[in-house]
Amino acid sequence: MTDLVERFRVAILASGLTPPSEIHGDGKLHRFSSSGKSSDDSGWYVLHLDGIPAGSFGCWRKGITQQWCSKSTTEMTQAERDAHRHLSSDTKI
Repeated sequence: MTDLVERFRVAILASGLTPPSEIHGDGKLHRFSSSGKSSDDSGWYVLHLDGIPAGSFGCWRKGITQQWCSKSTTEMTQAERDAHRHLSSDTKI
């Protein structure tokens, strides 16, 4: 699971945001400083590590919203694609 969390962290960093020092894969909304400043909490993420690990993250201040999945849709079975699509449509930020 550590590798998956690190891959999620790299995706946040690649989007131009400063990722949080600790990432929880509990499926809950977490806020963090997307600029690295302690007074900032406009960054957010949700990470699910069950099933096919997937999540989303962004920054309300910068207007960034991105989805992340540990598998590309071409690697998934049809059942996995359907489950991932259902999970993505249920996530409300």
